[in-house]
Amino acid sequence: MSVRLILSLTLLFCLTSPTLSTATDPDPTPVAKRELNPAETEHALQLLAEELTKNLDAIHTWQGAYQFRDESNFENPRSTTGGRTWRTIQGQYTFWLDEIQDRLRVNFNKTEKPNEFNQFGTPEPVKIDSPTNNQRIVIGTDLYELSEERFASVKGFPNHLLKQTRAGRVLFRKFRFESEDNSHFFDPRDLFGGEAYTSVRNPQIYLSVLRGEHGEELQQKYDRQLSITELQGEDGQKQYQFKLKYTPSNPDGIPRYKMTTYDSQAGWNVTRYEELLGSRVIHKRTILYKNVDGIYLPQEVDIAHFKQDRGRRADPYHRQNFKLVESKLNQPLDTNLFEIKSLELKPGERIVDQIRGKAFVQYEDRLVPASQFPLLIK
Repeated sequence: MSVRLILSLTLLFCLTSPTLSTATDPDPTPVAKRELNPAETEHALQLLAEELTKNLDAIHTWQGAYQFRDESNFENPRSTTGGRTWRTIQGQYTFWLDEIQDRLRVNFNKTEKPNEFNQFGTPEPVKIDSPTNNQRIVIGTDLYELSEERFASVKGFPNHLLKQTRAGRVLFRKFRFESEDNSHFFDPRDLFGGEAYTSVRNPQIYLSVLRGEHGEELQQKYDRQLSITELQGEDGQKQYQFKLKYTPSNPDGIPRYKMTTYDSQAGWNVTRYEELLGSRVIHKRTILYKNVDGIYLPQEVDIAHFKQDRGRRADPYHRQNFKLVESKLNQPLDTNLFEIKSLELKPGERIVDQIRGKAFVQYEDRLVPASQFPLLIK
């Protein structure tokens, strides 16, 4: 069982009991919108599980590039009128994915670096610092991350060593999950689903739960919690919309919903995803796909985040757009791309292994423990 599937199933067990009911209308006549009965629900889940698994399993290797645009709305720190401003970052993620070996390499490069905020009502702009590139290698649950030059002290190195090596890049080894919440962490597989990669695996998880494979209590919970509606798309295609309700722990709280739409025209992949707090949308994404020899790939993805405050306008405070501009499927990859040596550390640059609590320095053509490095350069 994959790490992602285990995480998805763990999340399902944590959900609280909702109050939704499942329609029991047996009429199979196609209409513009109707809720599926239990038998139809199982059939839809089986169909989606098979189609989505087939699509993902057809991807053995994938290399390409996504251009991105990231816009964030900030409070103006120097405005006397409480104004807000948008910060825009543009760039490209170039990636190499080995799905069979569970390895990923991503080079992150900004083509437009926001050195200033445009201010309203202030004579001087506020300068900001933002790195323009980043390289990551992900192997299973391990992540190696190398950014631009860093000048702050780094734990794990003696003080006298920091004085000699404080200028230069630092390569960090950490667990993957520690960086997944970073807005610049990128995995092309995450673009398939509405809520990361797990949304694509959810039909199989729901199916096993509703069949009672994980206990009667969880089965009954999802009989009430999950509903599936059959829709007719604009072009006459069939769609399935999943609605999942999260009951608030506070009796006076507002229920939260997750709405995921799977579309037959896109190989039954997720084309729309929304999170709602009551009737208020707080997260939304739409996905367009490209069919490459029967394999569906995300061609363009739009993501928007909204404030949860009831009193605020329903405007997004964070917007992202991804466009696939290069793509090769199931072609041989250079295995050296997943090696530390491909990052081309320079002499004196450091490695901090946060998993093992160790530190190293690049010395000539090899890595040496940080404690030994001063002896070598005397």
